[in-house]
Amino acid sequence: MPMVVGLVFEETGAIHFYAPGEADVRAGDFVVAETCGRPELARVALAPREMDPTRLPATLHPVMRVASEEDKARLAENRALEDRTRSVAPGIIEMLDLPMKMIDVEAAFEGGKVTVFFAADGRIDFRELVRELANALNVRVQMHQLGARDHAKMVGGLASCGRELCCATWMRMFEPVSMRMAKEQSLFLNPSKFSGNCGKLKCCLRYEYDFYTEAHEAAPIVGDNFETPEGWGRVSDVSLAKGSFTVDVPDAGPVEMKLHLSAEPAIECDEHPPDA
Repeated sequence: MPMVVGLVFEETGAIHFYAPGEADVRAGDFVVAETCGRPELARVALAPREMDPTRLPATLHPVMRVASEEDKARLAENRALEDRTRSVAPGIIEMLDLPMKMIDVEAAFEGGKVTVFFAADGRIDFRELVRELANALNVRVQMHQLGARDHAKMVGGLASCGRELCCATWMRMFEPVSMRMAKEQSLFLNPSKFSGNCGKLKCCLRYEYDFYTEAHEAAPIVGDNFETPEGWGRVSDVSLAKGSFTVDVPDAGPVEMKLHLSAEPAIECDEHPPDA
């Protein structure tokens, strides 16, 4: 199994797995690793260990080096630049009367550039804003408009389940989510059940989609006739979450049956029971 090390690029960010390479690192150390095509400072959250390759990304990038004192000093300078940008940018945005909201800023690890993340309902002409910010900060300025999902990921918060947003804690990328997934889980009648903080379909609709798809294929339909150990009866209820269904058997009452899921449905329904 491959040897990996778990890195976090932000204190509240997700753990990303890298190959330790030649770097001798321990939990708590700071290293420089490539992310999004550029070097960044990261903290070692998980010490080097072997891990099942099925739990790892297809491409495992190596740690570039253990962070030097110069790297740590550069990080402090970047944090100061970010703080200065946060204090200056809102005033310039207000002065230019731009219909946008600054969400966060990020200074490039190599220095000399800062990215401003913002949210807006439509396209924004921010050319004058970039010029004003560049003059005030004496660095290159890049603007990045966030979509609804990225906005929620960056801001964070609590989901309707009571836990922190998946996108803000551990998710590495957004995967497609469709209304069909909500329908498969019988949530389509209540929009509050499948809309996330971002206003889009909840990412967690993917988590149990395969289970519900298989369960629907395997489960009997309410109203079907079904044979139980107590005799033949009619299916009155199906609970996919519990993995069971109820059959009303004459003279025996409701009988709960387990729903056994496998690659091929294990339950067969006979709509034509033998004559009594």
